[in-house]
Amino acid sequence: MVRRRAVMPRIRAAFTLVPLFGISLLLGGMADAAMSITNRDNYERTLQIIEGADSETIHDVVIEPHETISGLCKEGCTVLLENGIRQSFEGFEEVQVHNGRFAWAP
Repeated sequence: MVRRRAVMPRIRAAFTLVPLFGISLLLGGMADAAMSITNRDNYERTLQIIEGADSETIHDVVIEPHETISGLCKEGCTVLLENGIRQSFEGFEEVQVHNGRFAWAP
């Protein structure tokens, strides 16, 4: 008797688990994804970040010139600039503020 049959199921199981492990890492990384905002202007910007379906959480955030803030809006939000421009985000974007307007990072 050859014991190869006992080894083969273990190898198949390993090849089955590797893709599943990779998918779980990918999905786990997506769950931790959050928006980042970069201020490309030469002066600070004050943003109001409104989170929640009923606008229940409002944060005032000051971004210094050429500063990037990450970890915002993990589940989506609306961002209001001090000049009244309002934009909704899903929570994964890389956004820039330039000349008082939103721009999407390349």
